[in-house]
Amino acid sequence: VLSHGDSKIFTVSDFTSGTTPAYNDPEGNAPYELKILSLPSNGDLKINGVVAQVNNKILMSQVSLGHLVYVPDISIEDQQNLSFNFSVSDIGSGLFTE
Repeated sequence: VLSHGDSKIFTVSDFTSGTTPAYNDPEGNAPYELKILSLPSNGDLKINGVVAQVNNKILMSQVSLGHLVYVPDISIEDQQNLSFNFSVSDIGSGLFTE
């Protein structure tokens, strides 16, 4: 939950250790890419400054550089619940866990 007007710059840990269950590849491969499966109900999810769409992908290396950002809808004065669905691929197979 974000306070009014607060943006969120995502980190790799938001999609690995900050999830339930945490990211765990059976072969021990690092996460490689993130795929957006749904969008927040309000505000914008942006990849490199461009509004994200369902099925957009972003490399985890780009996430670690701060290129995945949630920008809230400032016309909503209450706290906003930031949630969206995503999938992660790993370096080894490149397959997404959908």
